[in-house]
Amino acid sequence: MTVIDAGTRRVTTTIALGGSNGELNHQPTAIGLSPAGDIWAACNGSSSLAVIDTASNTVIASIDLGLGDDPTGIASA
Repeated sequence: MTVIDAGTRRVTTTIALGGSNGELNHQPTAIGLSPAGDIWAACNGSSSLAVIDTASNTVIASIDLGLGDDPTGIASA
């Protein structure tokens, strides 16, 4: 996932997304903002949800969704 500074329109960092099996998966199919302010990214191929801390731009959790290979959306309550 690429982080872009909206003001300068420049890439500030790239965050590697991975599944619970440790494999990297660079194909987020959907992203959302959690109630706590973290970014959630559904990862195609690994069927996982990467939880990204926006302060450090790091993956703080990877949750196996067990949905097959193509999660396509995110909703939060």
